[in-house]
Formats: sequence, structure tokens, C-alpha cells
Amino acid sequence: MAGTALAGGMDVEPKPTIISLDEAWKNVLKNSEKNSSISAQLKEKSFRSSLWFTTTKNFYRIQFYEEALKKARETKEHFDQAIEKAESSYDEDDENVTQFIITKLKLGLAEMKNHVAEFSSELEQSKVELGALIRKNLFDPGLKINKPLKPVEFTYHSWEEFLKKKPGFFSHENNSKQNYNLFGNRNLEFKVRSQQAFIRVLEAGKKMRSARKVNKSVRALMAMESSNYDLGLGNPVDLFDSFLIHARHINVSLESVYNFNVAVAEWRQITDQIP
Repeated sequence: MAGTALAGGMDVEPKPTIISLDEAWKNVLKNSEKNSSISAQLKEKSFRSSLWFTTTKNFYRIQFYEEALKKARETKEHFDQAIEKAESSYDEDDENVTQFIITKLKLGLAEMKNHVAEFSSELEQSKVELGALIRKNLFDPGLKINKPLKPVEFTYHSWEEFLKKKPGFFSHENNSKQNYNLFGNRNLEFKVRSQQAFIRVLEAGKKMRSARKVNKSVRALMAMESSNYDLGLGNPVDLFDSFLIHARHINVSLESVYNFNVAVAEWRQITDQIP
């Protein structure tokens, strides 16, 4: 994309257009309404909810994989530097650095290279699918998905609280069109599936909060070991081990946010709480 010329002959790249989830969904609806074979199906709750969930999940996947790919590349650079330091220390006969440690670091580097390849592939696949839904080329550098990935709002702490705040939510009139009949009672099955999805949201929320705490500890450990090593105070073994620990937990926190957001989206799909 050509830059914008400024006074003095300098070129500045134009700011990309940022696409939010709401804008993506509006585009999907607009394009679907233009398609005669799809527009009629939009009137069906199940089809509209499924289309919204697919759009939302792909949007979150792009957010997740863009950030995961960035972190994997950064961690790969850390491994490159750590291997260089380790081999230099080994050549200088540092008794704390062994071939075993160097091999562990090289295995960690290989794992990061695999992550980069995997995340790049998953990101491209998600861009292809969401791009087809919103009829936009998401490989265009002038178009960007809104980021970073953040936990969506979910204000309920228990099923009882939800029922108290939504007393008429499971009325027969509200859910009579749901295509559920496993229990011989559509309204009952709608309530069962809604409660199950709600429980999965609470589970994902607990895992997310736990993962974010662990992630902070791991990052603090690596920062401390790197600082100590640069000052000549740290043990290289501790530094290299901190890289390995960081590599294993690099995306635990980020993935937990993604899983939470998808769980909330699934709950909203099942309960027809979509825009």
C-alpha cells in the first residue's frame, strides 16, 4: 500500500482500518441479506445464532493467533540469544553450562519454530473464513482486526443470580420456538442447555483467572533471571531454565482468555442473546 506524501518528501503509511466485532457482524448480516438463499434463513433463530457464533469465534481466533504468533516469535528470539550465550559460556569452559543444557535450549527453539508455523497457519485459516463472511480481504495490511484479545463482559457470578435478574427469561412464550425436544419439553431442555453452558462459562472464568496469575509469575521469573545474568549475578542454568518455563506457559494465559470468550459466546448463542 502506498504511503502518504508529506512536506519534506517523507512518506507515512496511512493508518489501517480497524474492524470491531460489531462491525464484522453488521457486515455479515448485510451480505447475508443480499443473498436470497440465505436471507430467508436469517429469520430462523438457530441459523442466525449459528452464523453469529461462527463470526464471533473466528474474530476471537484472529485476535488470539495474532498475539500468540507475536509472542512465539519473541520467545524464539530469546532462545536464539540464550543458545548463543550458552555456547559462548561452554567454549569458555564454564562448568555450569553443559551440552545437555544447550541441547535442552535447542529443543525449546525447535518447539518455538513449530509454534510459529502452527500459529501462522491457524491465523491465515481464520482470516480466510472470517474474510469470506464479511466479504473483505483480511490479508490486506490496510485492514486490521481490533485487538488485543480481552475478556468479554460477563456480570453473573452464579446461576441463581442470573435467574433473579432475568425472572421471565425461561417463559414458554420466550422459548417456544426453540428446536429442543430431548426431555419431551422444549422449555425444560432449553433451560438445561442454558444452565450447562453457563456452568462452562464459570469454569472457563476460573481457569482464566488462575492462568493469568501464573503467567505474571513466569514473566517476572524470566525478567529477574535475565537481569541477574546481565549483571553477572545469576546462574546461567537458572536463566536457561526460566526460558524453558516461559516457553511452556507462553500462551496459557492468552488461550484461557480465548476459551472464556468462546464459552460466553456459546452461552449467548444457546440462549439467543445475540445482536
